[in-house]
Amino acid sequence: TLAEKSGIAKRAFAGACASTLKYAVPSVAQQLIEDTTALHIGDKNSQLSCALLLKNYSNLASDVASGYHSVILPVSAKAIQRLSDVLGESLSVSHQDLLKCLLQEMPGRLWEGKESILHAVAALSTSCHKGMSAEDPSIPNTVIKAVSSACLKKSKSYRDAAYSSLQQVIKAFGSPDSVNVVLPMLLEACSDNKVAQHTIPSASGSTAQGADGMEEERSLPVDKVIDCVAACISVADMKDVMEQRDGLVNVLLYAFSPRFPWTVKVSVLSAVRELFAKFNSFPLSACESPSLELSSFVNEVHVAASECLLDMIKVFQAVSSRQVEEKFKDELLHLLDVEKNEVAKSLLKQCIENCCGHYLENS
Repeated sequence: TLAEKSGIAKRAFAGACASTLKYAVPSVAQQLIEDTTALHIGDKNSQLSCALLLKNYSNLASDVASGYHSVILPVSAKAIQRLSDVLGESLSVSHQDLLKCLLQEMPGRLWEGKESILHAVAALSTSCHKGMSAEDPSIPNTVIKAVSSACLKKSKSYRDAAYSSLQQVIKAFGSPDSVNVVLPMLLEACSDNKVAQHTIPSASGSTAQGADGMEEERSLPVDKVIDCVAACISVADMKDVMEQRDGLVNVLLYAFSPRFPWTVKVSVLSAVRELFAKFNSFPLSACESPSLELSSFVNEVHVAASECLLDMIKVFQAVSSRQVEEKFKDELLHLLDVEKNEVAKSLLKQCIENCCGHYLENS
């Protein structure tokens, strides 16, 4: 019956399944729900059948279906995400109902697969941000605040998904007003994480696993947070950036710390690029002079970029048997020639040594 193309036959079958679910014993209900949700990974006809069955379960057996939210909701969310990706802005005719459904599921307890709700919100916002903002100017702040709240959850997987989604919704709506709420929260999260890194006790022996688990649970996805910071900078008004300048610089310098891998530093460099692009697009003489030790900050950027480059070269050599291209070696030599910072210069020499096996002083 699932292969039946007739809409009338499909609806009749879905109604019969819903009636069965309403009066089924738990074991049968569980199997029926699992078989239904499994259809979403099939062909288009199977996906349509899945949607129709879930709709009938919700209408005719809502008391039973509500007990299987952790199974049903991820499927519905993934369907919305896929529709958003495929249909794009044309989905705007239904965005209000879809967004309302997703947002009302975000608060409350966590359940396995709840990350799909966040991904669906991000996808829907990316596709329909124009329609959402035009229909209700308060929607961008509503969505961004909801996703920001998800960033405070304790579950690492959910928190990581929240930060990834937050970056997308910030860029999608491009709302300068939202920065006033989000950016201070992001900077505070990094500051709290910096303190936590120093207060988590080191342990050895039988207690090491517990300490590692605690550190993992409390750890912050710094690269994702910095990506959100970069998104904020890109959409913010200059005056708001200036108000947060000291916190911004402290966080960026903190993320340049040697304790973080090159992936974090790539995110930081993107944020720095956004920051200086913002400066370049605005006459600094028209606002308060930034109290930044600019030369020191630039030196930190050069050192971090060189460290990042060295780490990436080492990774490349560890996973690939290919030789580094001569053009890239020439670019390294040019960077070394123009670099003024001695620490960065030393790191670039190491990059060349890793590429060539040696460093030629007269190269």
